[in-house]
Amino acid sequence: AQFALFKFLAEDYNVIHLGMRSGMLETMALLGMPVFYMEPAESPSGSRMLAFSRKGIPYNRIQIQAPPGITAFGAQLSIERGIPAPSLQYWQRKVDEGTRSIKRYRPFQDNYGSYSRKTGVTFDDTGDKAARSYAKATLIGSDLGDNIRERSVIRTLQDMRGFSSGDLETITSRVEAAFRT
Repeated sequence: AQFALFKFLAEDYNVIHLGMRSGMLETMALLGMPVFYMEPAESPSGSRMLAFSRKGIPYNRIQIQAPPGITAFGAQLSIERGIPAPSLQYWQRKVDEGTRSIKRYRPFQDNYGSYSRKTGVTFDDTGDKAARSYAKATLIGSDLGDNIRERSVIRTLQDMRGFSSGDLETITSRVEAAFRT
């Protein structure tokens, strides 16, 4: 039903799909709708996907320099280092283990926790997010995770969640041009 809806809309409107590379986007391209997919420049399967556009299927790659998330950044580092990327379950398990470990670390508790006689040390949403960010930083081999006393580390990690300004300009210029046609 979703495919039919988009195909119906595309008969009278300029429907353009934008997203990270996925099977869902491939289907939209095969149905003849213009698709822009973003993928890191280091993707090992990038050339395989270019075959679509060489055959006239409107499936257009936008190369970005870094994926918009710490988890995907970790996968990209695996590719660059020539080692298999960990499964999502493995990644989540390691992040959870690291988060629990960081929350037990006294300097982290002093910076992000609050103490109650009844519950012991507790963390608000900011503390929980900070612990997960530190755990992810440690997993990707960043020295940011080493300085657990500095709240500025969390801002730096949050900058990794989202597209860089250069990537955003590239995405915008490519997709904008499709709307003009």
